[in-house]
Amino acid sequence: GTLVVAICGWYPFYAIIEMIKDGSIVRFIIQPFDFFWYCLGFEVGWHLINTLLYLFFFAAIYFLVRTQIVAGLAEVSWIWFLLSLLIAALVSLEVNLILAAAAFWLTSANALGNLFWMAIFLLGGQAVPLSFFPAGWQTLVGLLPFRFMYSLPLEIYLGKLEPLGLTLSLIAGLI
Repeated sequence: GTLVVAICGWYPFYAIIEMIKDGSIVRFIIQPFDFFWYCLGFEVGWHLINTLLYLFFFAAIYFLVRTQIVAGLAEVSWIWFLLSLLIAALVSLEVNLILAAAAFWLTSANALGNLFWMAIFLLGGQAVPLSFFPAGWQTLVGLLPFRFMYSLPLEIYLGKLEPLGLTLSLIAGLI
């Protein structure tokens, strides 16, 4: 779970709010370079370094306890798992960009960011697995983007989805 958050937790929200407040976002409005691609490039670079550090840490732990770890995925499932990580990162980035745009109209958009963090924590499956929610809530939470940011990659890794559910979840994440 920690590695999924490190890879997929793309949260440029507060940096974008600061750019809006101090006016430095203007350079992206007047240049032909799209702001989305700037944020994507920045987040990819930052997450590559972050993931390498995490992988080094997890490799050291794996070396120490390798006899007690059971591999959970078949070879084909790794492709779906990596695709779900990519979808999680893009959904997280896009939701952050949308929420950060609220700083154009709100004087304190940080509260919106805090609500977003709580929603990911509670409705994304970090605090409690989504399968623990009542049936009606599971349907509602399954429609929100928070599931795709955290729970879906873990569900794929743990083998909790059947092929049809896996395919539909990945398609819904892309939409």
